[in-house]
Amino acid sequence: MDRRKFLVAVSTVSTVGLAGCSEEAETTSPESDETESEPEAESEEGPQENEGGVTETDEDGQESEETAIRQVLQEQGEAMENSDLDAYMETIHPQSPLYNQTEASMAELLPMYEFQVDIEINSVNVHGDTATTDVTQETRIEGSDPNFEENRSVFTHELRTFRGDWYIFDSVTHDYEAL
Repeated sequence: MDRRKFLVAVSTVSTVGLAGCSEEAETTSPESDETESEPEAESEEGPQENEGGVTETDEDGQESEETAIRQVLQEQGEAMENSDLDAYMETIHPQSPLYNQTEASMAELLPMYEFQVDIEINSVNVHGDTATTDVTQETRIEGSDPNFEENRSVFTHELRTFRGDWYIFDSVTHDYEAL
């Protein structure tokens, strides 16, 4: 793999795994046990945003859904830090259009580096069985390697449920900065 392709792979795929995928077509799964429901009306006070940018509501277990989504994002960062491909792929929706590409890329990258990942979840918005999150992530490595560019990236992740659990389905990179 030439240096430019390697840096691109590291700066996009390794920071989250699905960066750059922007397919907007809705896919449904006969295997999914989730059904979409109309959102309920907000309370008289309306939604309240907490310190972490999460809009909290008292209805439909929204707060627990947001907690589960945050957990998926943290688990993905921990999997990178632990060079655990299986755990990493457990955070990716099995019907994501980039599932196989992500698995192949991460299988190559995880053994090469000891990643240090810092994830700041700026917002979580749940809409039935889909959600979006805005995330700022810093990705660094132990030691140095001229082929790796440490970076800070800003993403919007789309998460979808599959068999009752949340998974990252798609990600779009909005900003990338070398550190």
